[in-house]
Amino acid sequence: MAVFFNKEFFVFITVHATCIKLWDAHNGKLCTVLRDLTKNEIVKGIMDHRQRKIFLADSAGKISSYNLNNGAKMKKFAKHEEEVSDMVYFGEKKFLITCGWDGQLKIFDDNKTDREGQLMFNPKQDVDEVKKDNIKPLNCLDLYKST
Repeated sequence: MAVFFNKEFFVFITVHATCIKLWDAHNGKLCTVLRDLTKNEIVKGIMDHRQRKIFLADSAGKISSYNLNNGAKMKKFAKHEEEVSDMVYFGEKKFLITCGWDGQLKIFDDNKTDREGQLMFNPKQDVDEVKKDNIKPLNCLDLYKST
């Protein structure tokens, strides 16, 4: 699903449908397997700017963050109605931006220490309005490329 190099812990992280694996970058050996993080299949994973936590989205649209050191759940975020199609983390502002197959774009503030991520922006537009105004669908990568 995804592979990251984590310079903080000097490990490779592989995101799989049912678990997260951490591999020692020195010798390639498996260090840790974080299991049972989500009830549904993991579809996306990204790290925060400090590389100490990972954000996971599952096939049911649920999004949560986890401590990479021990797998502890840190925060949950408002879910999408369908599977999450992409996520981007802006480290300077600590914003998590998600988009899903439900057509929704959500921006969360990850600055707070609350157990639930603060939803800052969620433009719910009627599909007919989007078609009528000829608005091009937007995904998270479009936002990332424009900055």
